Amino acid sequence: MNSNPIFIGGRWVTDVAGVLEVYTPRFAEEPWFQLRREELAGHVARTQFKSLHMAHNGMVQLCRFARFAHENGVGLDAETLLTQENVDWFISVGMAGYTLGSQQTTRSLLRRIARANTRKAYWPETHELGRRAPKRPYSAGDIEGFLEVARQQSTAYKTRNMLAIVALGVGAGLRTTEMRLIRAEHVRREGRFVLVDVPGLKARTVPVRRPLDAIVLELAAAHPDEPLVGRVFDHSKDPIYMIRQRLDIPDRLPALDPIRLRTTWIIAALESRVPLHTAFVVSGNTRLHFDHYVPHIKPSSDPLLDLETLTQEIS
Repeated sequence: MNSNPIFIGGRWVTDVAGVLEVYTPRFAEEPWFQLRREELAGHVARTQFKSLHMAHNGMVQLCRFARFAHENGVGLDAETLLTQENVDWFISVGMAGYTLGSQQTTRSLLRRIARANTRKAYWPETHELGRRAPKRPYSAGDIEGFLEVARQQSTAYKTRNMLAIVALGVGAGLRTTEMRLIRAEHVRREGRFVLVDVPGLKARTVPVRRPLDAIVLELAAAHPDEPLVGRVFDHSKDPIYMIRQRLDIPDRLPALDPIRLRTTWIIAALESRVPLHTAFVVSGNTRLHFDHYVPHIKPSSDPLLDLETLTQEIS
């Protein structure tokens, strides 16, 4: 590390420990901060920033982020706090009046801190062209685990919440802002298929993947006059955030992330060999960078069929 001293809080400091000890935010007397200060400082120390200036700025931004999270009811343990979703929320809402450069700097610092201090909170690598890579898909075992745990929640309401999130996320590829809208009136059976008519700006009809279609029908029948996910909260980026925070997810499973559920659905659609136009339309995307998803798509199990398809006459 560059050990050039820096001047903080009226004195020169020469190491990270000194930076973390001297830093005093304006909310230093608030009880939550006094309780969590040592823990937050530990996150910065473990990140091993290359300079004292970066360590200081990291502590400043982490504490501001933690205060925003605390005021909005988010848990402050590392795995709950330091998620990409929460950082994006803080940048878009808590830093709404800041310049793009300041937002990018803060995001970069919090990303580094998160990657150094979390095991379950997934942070993807940034794509070399500057577009953010999508989160990796869940495995079939992960999905089975979520469905099993959903049935074991401490209350029937939590079971309903979790089943709806998983079924609408990985079964139909819905965003959280779309999940909140889905009621029984939007669910219908047509022959062998269960369809969800997604309302809103990206209105479309999505077939639900089996066996999750049975869960969607079950929820629609049990709750005819309410959103399938239950009572939602007013959150511009994730209206079901607080619902998810209250679910009981064991350590053996990864965090339940709606973005990863949707990514899992998109990759399953691409692997099913439907035309790209169909995948594009039912995903509700205005643009879709398929190159991001290619590394996650399983290779064909029938190379001969691939050759037959690729050598057909162009019509």
